[in-house]
Amino acid sequence: MSPSCIGPALAPGVRATGSQAHRSRPSAQFTPSLLWLGLLGLLGACTASGPRTPDADSPYATSTPAAPHAGVRGAARAPAEGDRSIAIGVGTTYGPDTFLLTGDADFYQSDRLAIGPSLQLGVHDDAGIIAPSCHVKFVFPIERKSDDPLFMPFVQGGAGLCWIQKDRPGDDDGLGFLLQAGGGLEVRFDERYALASTLLINILPAEVVDEHAYLSWQIVQFSFRF
Repeated sequence: MSPSCIGPALAPGVRATGSQAHRSRPSAQFTPSLLWLGLLGLLGACTASGPRTPDADSPYATSTPAAPHAGVRGAARAPAEGDRSIAIGVGTTYGPDTFLLTGDADFYQSDRLAIGPSLQLGVHDDAGIIAPSCHVKFVFPIERKSDDPLFMPFVQGGAGLCWIQKDRPGDDDGLGFLLQAGGGLEVRFDERYALASTLLINILPAEVVDEHAYLSWQIVQFSFRF
C-alpha cells in the first residue's frame, strides 16, 4: 500500500478515535516541558544560593577585622572628670585596737580631684568605732606602658563624726568631731577594677572616751568603677 493511501485510510480512524488522539498528543510534548522546568529550577537554585563567601585564608578574603568580644575590658587608665568608684576594705585600728571594715565612694571632679563619703566600722571584744565622714582625695597617676597596671599614689583628708564605745565599768561611749589626714596607693589593673591601701590619722579635737586620736589602716581595699 502506498503512503498516499495510508493517510486517507487513517483519517477516518483519527476522526473516530479523536479523543484518543488528543490524549496521546500531550505525551509527545511532555518530555521537553519537563526539561525546561528542570533547567529553570536549577537556575533558580543557583541564583538563590548567592555568592560564596571566601575562606579566611583565601587571597580573596576581606581584611575587615573582627569585632572585639563584648566581655573584654580595656586597659587601666588614669581618672577622668565624671568617674565614679566604690571601695570596700578591711584593716585595723590602733588606740583603740579594733578589726576595721571600711566603705568609700569617689566622685571625680577632675582628673586629679575626687570627693565622696567614707565609713569606718571598728569591732572588738571591748571596743567599737563608728565613724562616718566626707573626704577629699588628690591622686598622682604614674606614667607607664599602656598595658601595664596603673600605680596611683594619693593624699586624702576628711571630716566627720566619730562614735567610740569601750566595754569597761560604766559602758563608756561618746560622740565627737573627727578630722582625718593620710594617704595611700591605688593600683588599677584594667578600666574597672583596682586594689588600694590607705593609712589615716583620725584626730578627735574634743576627747572621746579618753581618746584624742587613733590610727586606721585599710590594709586592702577592693575598688570598682560604676
